[in-house]
Amino acid sequence: MRAGKRDRIIKVYKPCEQTKSTFGETETSYELMYEPYAEVTDARGNERWVAAQFLAEADKVFNIIWRAGITPKHYIKYECQDYDILGTVEIGRREGLAISAKLRAVV
Repeated sequence: MRAGKRDRIIKVYKPCEQTKSTFGETETSYELMYEPYAEVTDARGNERWVAAQFLAEADKVFNIIWRAGITPKHYIKYECQDYDILGTVEIGRREGLAISAKLRAVV
């Protein structure tokens, strides 16, 4: 894949240590892993009523230069919205990485 199509900057966050709250609950915090350039493609979208509220879902595919270690435990921030990573697919022999992600927003 040519680098010219990667014209958006995304942020990939990784989970770090879990902290205990005052009530004994564990909370996972996230820190910035890196900021690659990506080609962003819309995959599909869905809107529906669930439990008396309007639920909107938007799927995107982020194509970046290959990097090891990105898993569904990470998340992506793109245009001030958080996307949960569903899975990754290697493009070529360590040429690129296609990351499928889903945005969930309650409207």
